[in-house]
Amino acid sequence: AWPGNDLALMEAVKRLKQLDHRPTHAEMDRFADGWHPYRGAAALMLWHLYSCLVRDGTPTG
Repeated sequence: AWPGNDLALMEAVKRLKQLDHRPTHAEMDRFADGWHPYRGAAALMLWHLYSCLVRDGTPTG
């Protein structure tokens, strides 16, 4: 399962990939293609990254 339109995942991928914009749903799906068949695990790790960024007060937007 890959929730590619999840805002927290988009922000985490933006930070992970060092993008200057929040990735679109289509971009998220392209990134996730490389993580197949572990997209669900990738989502869990990205949610964890996002929660760490928010907890530390790191700007995510």
